[in-house]
Amino acid sequence: MKTYKKYIIITFLAFVILLVYFNKHESSISYKKNGTLIIAEEQAEFIDFDKAIAESYLIAEASLNDIERKNNEMVYKFKINNIIKGNECDKDITVIDNISNVLVNAPNEQITYRSGAYDYKIGNDYILVLEKHISVYYDNDIYIVVSDIFMPVEDDTIKPQMYYREYKINEQDTINKKDFLLYVDNLKLRKNDYDFDSMIYGTEYVKSSDIKDIVKNSQHIVKIKVNDMYVEGNTNRDTYYCEIIEEYKGEIKAFEQNENISDKKIIRIPFFKGTVSTGKEYIVMLNEINETSLIYVLSSKNSLYEPTDKTINLVYN
Repeated sequence: MKTYKKYIIITFLAFVILLVYFNKHESSISYKKNGTLIIAEEQAEFIDFDKAIAESYLIAEASLNDIERKNNEMVYKFKINNIIKGNECDKDITVIDNISNVLVNAPNEQITYRSGAYDYKIGNDYILVLEKHISVYYDNDIYIVVSDIFMPVEDDTIKPQMYYREYKINEQDTINKKDFLLYVDNLKLRKNDYDFDSMIYGTEYVKSSDIKDIVKNSQHIVKIKVNDMYVEGNTNRDTYYCEIIEEYKGEIKAFEQNENISDKKIIRIPFFKGTVSTGKEYIVMLNEINETSLIYVLSSKNSLYEPTDKTINLVYN
């Protein structure tokens, strides 16, 4: 199993590194705490235009088919017309833009803005500069625009913006599409300057629904007792404190303890909403985000079982 990492600074609890998931954009999602919707404030890493172009997972020309606001996320549905640089992808992709207050520490200045406010229009074409995010909790892989780059295409002309400011390519306010393609091709020649096509983040998970595949490819298989809710997510999952009852595969090394309550290892697990109840025991198959995180994620979409479920008997044999 391969894990990709990204580090950012956030202004609230460290758990949010998971809740849309493993990176700056996951940590900037809104969530509920005590029933109140919290809009996160994010201090983001500055990535300049050339680095964003070179290291993005994918650059493509695409048509916008649909826009939807889900809580504090803007969800854009694009149809890929042409891949300019990077990796193959599905013809239809989802791009997420979290609505949050962003602070970017750029060289010699600080940039502040509210993300999720670009004027995307259904039916129009755009050049998308994207990083890819994978998560067991998503219906499909999702993409996020790097450095909040916005490049609408009109009559083969592009007027770029980055971090909600106009950006000049070759000192010009606009650039035609052909010249932009040449600009990208020239960047590809600087192989020693950039880690090309590297912006893919998340923890890979088992796509198979076959229990044997899931058992084989899970880092941990444990019996847990679900304790209190840690965070009520504003997405499709809630995160719970879970007490380790028994370990069948792997050793849980990152955990916390509350000796006043129990001498058991306590970890945090995000479950799909409505799938667990506090006080109940379950067999769960997990993967690590990293070696130190107290949050462990489901290893597949079929990694949660009642202890009496005959399917899970494979664990004991």
